[in-house]
Amino acid sequence: MRIVNILLLIVLLLAMVSCEIIAGKEGDMIEVEPMVHGSDFPLDQIIEGTPSPSMYVLNEGYIVWKQGNMFNVRIVKDRIPREYGDQVYSGSVIVTDALVHNVIETQTDPFDRVFAKEDEIDFEFRLHPTETTTGKGFSFRIRPIMPEYCIILDLRLNGAALPGLIHLGRSFFEPQEVMPRICFREF
Repeated sequence: MRIVNILLLIVLLLAMVSCEIIAGKEGDMIEVEPMVHGSDFPLDQIIEGTPSPSMYVLNEGYIVWKQGNMFNVRIVKDRIPREYGDQVYSGSVIVTDALVHNVIETQTDPFDRVFAKEDEIDFEFRLHPTETTTGKGFSFRIRPIMPEYCIILDLRLNGAALPGLIHLGRSFFEPQEVMPRICFREF
C-alpha cells in the first residue's frame, strides 16, 4: 500500500511539473493588448462612405470609397488643353486574404480595359484631352477568406504613381503613400 501511495505521489508531482512547463509559472504571463477594430488600420474608416459630388474639385485623380462590402474606384478628370495628349489611367487593385468578385465597369468605352482575377483587378482607361469624367471606373465586392484582409491601391496616371493622385472616402482624404495599403478586420 505504501508503494502505491509513493507512486501516486510521483505521478501527481510529474503532472504538476508538466503543467508548469506547458503553461509557465504563475506570474510569467505576457500582457497582450486586445485587438480593437481600426486601431492598427488607420485608413479602414476613412475609406468608408460615398464622397459628395460637390467635393469633385480635382483636376485629375482617383476617388476610392467603400460602402458596405462594395469598393468603388472612379476617375476624376477635368478638361485639359489638347496639346497635352491622352491621359492614361492604369494600375491594379491587389487584394490579400480575400477574393475579388462581382466586378462592375462604370461609364467605360470599348477601348477601356478592366481585367479581374481572383485577387487582383488590372485596368487601363485612356481619356482624350477634351474628355471630362467624374464617373468612369469600376466597382467590386470582396469575399474575405481570413479575419483580416487588405487592398493595395496601385493607381497610376501616365504610368506614374504620384502623390496627391488618390482620394479616399466621403472626406476625400489624401493618403501619404502613393500605393496605400488599407486593411480591414471582419469579426
